[in-house]
Amino acid sequence: MTPPTPQKYPYLPLDPSTHEIRLLTLSYPRSSPAPLSNTPPPDEPAYTLTLTHAPLTSPTTPPPLFSALSYVWGTPTTSSPLPILVINAHPVPVTPNLHSAIARLARQRWTGQIWIDALCINQADTAEKNWQVLLMSRIYRVAEQVLIWLGPEHDGGALHAVRELGVLFREQVTEVEGGWGRVEGFVKTVVGFSITNTDADGDGEGGRKGRVGFDFEAIWRLFRGRPWWRRVWIIQEVVLARKAVVLCGADPGAGVTSVPWEDVSEYMDGVGMPLLDTIIWTSFGTSADSAIQATDPRDRIYGLLGMMRERDRRRIPVEYSPEMTINRVLFAVGKALLEDHGPDVLSFCQQPPGHPSKDLPSWVPDWTAPRTMTLIGGVSLGTDNEARLRGDASGGANWRDWAPKSRVEDVVYEHPVVSLPGIVVAQVEVVCQGFITAPGSASYLDDCRDWLLEINDMVNESLDKSRNAEFDKETWRVPVADFGLAEADDAEGPSRFIHGFDVLTGKLSPPPELGSDAAKRDWVTAESWDYRRVWKVYGRRAFIDNAGRPGLGPAGMVAGDKVVVLAGARVPFILRLESGTSTHRVSESSSFHNIQLV
Repeated sequence: MTPPTPQKYPYLPLDPSTHEIRLLTLSYPRSSPAPLSNTPPPDEPAYTLTLTHAPLTSPTTPPPLFSALSYVWGTPTTSSPLPILVINAHPVPVTPNLHSAIARLARQRWTGQIWIDALCINQADTAEKNWQVLLMSRIYRVAEQVLIWLGPEHDGGALHAVRELGVLFREQVTEVEGGWGRVEGFVKTVVGFSITNTDADGDGEGGRKGRVGFDFEAIWRLFRGRPWWRRVWIIQEVVLARKAVVLCGADPGAGVTSVPWEDVSEYMDGVGMPLLDTIIWTSFGTSADSAIQATDPRDRIYGLLGMMRERDRRRIPVEYSPEMTINRVLFAVGKALLEDHGPDVLSFCQQPPGHPSKDLPSWVPDWTAPRTMTLIGGVSLGTDNEARLRGDASGGANWRDWAPKSRVEDVVYEHPVVSLPGIVVAQVEVVCQGFITAPGSASYLDDCRDWLLEINDMVNESLDKSRNAEFDKETWRVPVADFGLAEADDAEGPSRFIHGFDVLTGKLSPPPELGSDAAKRDWVTAESWDYRRVWKVYGRRAFIDNAGRPGLGPAGMVAGDKVVVLAGARVPFILRLESGTSTHRVSESSSFHNIQLV
């Protein structure tokens, strides 16, 4: 049979008034396949794909029943032609990853209607794409299930290992009193039982030599080697889903290749990700952070709109025209969020090392940049939480009371200078060294001690003993940036952090009955874990202000920068006066007059 000639699919227009979408139906012919059906290799079922329209909002018909696919488009290869899907008798070229997802569903004889963005949105129609993108959060919210396609590579054993690790981690760490103090010891134990390539007698089946355990190489490939985890759209696709199923591997009969999302998310959300992060640090010597990817950089913003409040979403234009550059989109987002949420939004203004500057105003967060640092401050963009609007650093000032005294609403892209009420409370006097040692390295605990003692020494050197003799007792606050100290139901208060600080700095010594150096280091590791796990030091530096007070600020700050409290903000910020002007630039989070930001 002659292969069908690829062609542009003849899309019919959708009806915006009923929020109409297209759905792809996967079915299997009972007789021999038609000339233009999808004919896979021998011993695999032929299948038919049909594209139809369905309204999400209709006074006469209920919403359609359908699934939605969450996947990576993938980059088309230049050396070979794209695979073809035949839809309504029209040959349509698609990326290899999408073709493999459809083939996987066909192999397990999956039937039903499915929404797939690349096929169900006319990607050549900018106007349709603009309003369909706004519907995506609703599409994933009303879908019966979201099918998460990780790719055709197998690694099904990793899915099984993830489930087993989650159970073991709960039993030995999270559900045991004081268990978090033993997490690094737990990691060393399970890593010690990981599958290896050789064993003592050297007669593993098929040349594969090993012992029963957790294959962390497979887990690494599952979480870090597959691009799905770096897609920006997964944030709304998975979070909004009623039900989600993870599919992994081209052959549905090859081991564990399909698991409920809850099994994976339980491993990741507060249980597995701390474990995974530690495994990565101790076993691979690299950070678990990675840049979220999007095909179009504007999708870094549009992919998050479904997670935002409606009133924020309405003020952010969804437009794929050449005139709507990524900088203009970022400006619109920054302005809308600053108007509504106040200066806490500035906590998202981070400039990670190695990421090219987009020449944005300093008050506009670059949502396309990788998030390499934990956040200090910030806001909850998806909820109406009045408590979030109550400032801590600003003494309980409410942004909504101070918003009329600011200048944000009438700011335009061509002259992006905003004016916010605030007060300068200090000046950076001395900047300390940054902390860069990775957890698990041989010198990690020693470097923790030396870094903390350096801050203590610099505080003591700068103290006016007659005024500020107590500041050296506050050094323990610096690496945690006061995180977790404002919880009303925290019966322990800061005592667990002070304990960890005293252990790391040697004020508290290991029990004498621990004879070996290894046992003593294990004791220090366990006793300081609850403190170290909330450190926010990477990508930042400690500093001493002109009153001798220690703090934590951005790595790029210099002596002379201002420590400023903005009305309604929960944290102070580091600002730098622009040379020859009366305006300031935001570095990062760390009676009133207005401060101009550019």
